[in-house]
Amino acid sequence: MAQAPLAPGEDSVMLTIRVVGSVAEGIDQLAVLRSSTRSAMVRDALEAYLEQHQEVLAS
Repeated sequence: MAQAPLAPGEDSVMLTIRVVGSVAEGIDQLAVLRSSTRSAMVRDALEAYLEQHQEVLAS
């Protein structure tokens, strides 16, 4: 079954990362508490990081 697009009109790209087990466990625990997924948690964290550092991207 095809997944819905993350953002209308925008292609998505799959990133694969490696983290230590404790980080993965923390992400999974937070995802359960927020009724979310691991992917959504990482995506939200990366988007927040980029928003906080817009001045670097703009230069």
